[in-house]
Amino acid sequence: MERIRSLAALSVGRACFFAGFAIWASMFALITDPMLAFRVGAVLVSIAACVLLIKGRNAPSRPYRETEVWLLMDRKTDLPDDRVQRAIGGVLAEIYRRYARYALAIAAAFWLLAIASELIWSDWQPRFF
Repeated sequence: MERIRSLAALSVGRACFFAGFAIWASMFALITDPMLAFRVGAVLVSIAACVLLIKGRNAPSRPYRETEVWLLMDRKTDLPDDRVQRAIGGVLAEIYRRYARYALAIAAAFWLLAIASELIWSDWQPRFF
């Protein structure tokens, strides 16, 4: 069970890393307008959190043979199919929810930074557009 848990964390964590990198690149592209960059980051991380929550809800019913965890296990197990389905689906649901909580915390921080930057720099920063 611990092997399934570590492989699920690896799989979901890798996907979240790539999503986070794309979000960071979007925010970095908007570095000249920090308020807009924080708002874009907040929206994109909120969307990522929603996707993780939806995937967590659907994970127990998704066929385990279509998951990356099954591929990382080298498609080997000594358990019956129904137990493997419950194990992989349950662990994936747990991991998706954990990463969704992380994403929601990051999104809340970005929302607070967006609001704070709007309050602080709204009158001081010259607008180019």
